Parts: sequence; structure tokens; C-alpha cells
Amino acid sequence: AAPGLQVQPQVGVAAQVRLETGAPRRALLAAADALDADLLVVGAPRPAAGLRAAFPSGTAERLARVAHRPVLVAAGVPAGPYERIFVATDFSGASGSAVRAIRQLGLDRLGSVTVAHVFESALPALRESADTSIRDQAEAWIETERARSAVRLEDFLGSEPAGDWHRVVEPNTSTPAATLLGIAAGAGTELIVIGSHGRSRLGRHLAGSVLADLVRAASVDLLIVPSSDPGVA
Repeated sequence: AAPGLQVQPQVGVAAQVRLETGAPRRALLAAADALDADLLVVGAPRPAAGLRAAFPSGTAERLARVAHRPVLVAAGVPAGPYERIFVATDFSGASGSAVRAIRQLGLDRLGSVTVAHVFESALPALRESADTSIRDQAEAWIETERARSAVRLEDFLGSEPAGDWHRVVEPNTSTPAATLLGIAAGAGTELIVIGSHGRSRLGRHLAGSVLADLVRAASVDLLIVPSSDPGVA
């Protein structure tokens, strides 16, 4: 229990140490349910000493898929309040839950918020064509899709408490997760917020790989918010 007791002097919070046995995911979820916790915090799935080494690769992602409470995947020891927050949206109910969580948790009062949407570009290779006319057509198509996605983003945020958050709409240039991480890095992001599509088969198929890639590759803290839509829980 000694390593757990070090939490209090290191980060200045009161800590209770509990020892659970069994499969990590089930034991952690059971403990969180018993405490009726508002937030479940786990270490990022990367080789490291100390707390993060206790959670093998995949545990954080699996927890995020089934937990009924927000899961914070911590990339390191906190240095202070989050000042630059980034939320990714695909216009789904899960994304709406992520947007609302920023307000509900008071994160928007800590600093600036950027909300981003990455749209699929069916013609990325054409932008590299040696034919100028083909490149121009590809760029025109991308700008049309950008404008269309920007309108969808405004419509989506119309019913959400987005305030004066900075909006970003960009084409997917690699994978959705890599593109989102690139945008987040450019904004100096300290916390990425994303909605989880939960345990539904459709949600896992459409968004599971994006969530998994973000959990594995994010170099900053990642807050995963479960959908409040019963249709995707």
C-alpha cells in the first residue's frame, strides 16, 4: 500500500488506499461503483515505472468503453490546472456528452477551449497530382466539404453550451486520430476531451479505432466521457 500513500504528498489531494483483487477492469469498475465516483483516473498505457506500469496496454481503453462515468487517462503527474482544452466531435450523441461535460466539470472556466471536427477527404492523393487542374479541383472539393462541415458544426453546437470556443474544421490527412492529435498539438493542448460510443456494436465499429488510437498515442491527458444517450450505452 506504500506506493498508493504517496499520492497525497505528491499532488496535494486526500487519498484513500483500497486493495482490490481480480481482473483489473472489473475490479476498478466495481470499486468506482461502490464509491459512486464522479471520475475514474488511470495511467496512460505506455511503458513506465510507478502508477502507469500497473495498467497494461488496453486497460484504459476497455474501461472507457464500459464505464458509466468519465475516465481520465493521465499522461503524467499534473503540473497545474488545464489552460488549453481540446474537444473532438463527430456530431454524435457521444460528442454532445463530451461538450456538455466541459461545462459541467467547469473545465471551460480554467482556460480556452477548442472544438474540432475532422472530415473524411476522399481525394487526398489528388492534392499531390502533377496536374495543376486536378490539384485545383481537389482543393476546391476540400474547401466545399470544409464549409459544409463548418455549418454542421455550428448546427451541432447550437444546442450545446459552446460559447466563444474556437472552432476548427480540417480534412483527414492520415488517420482521424493522427489528424486530431496534430491539430491539438498545434493548439498547445493540455487536455483532450472525447465522447465514448459505449458498448454498442455500431459505436465500437465506427469510433472504436479512433478512441483506441487516441488512448495509445496521446502525449497529454485524455478525458473520455460516456454518452448520455441510452441508444449508445
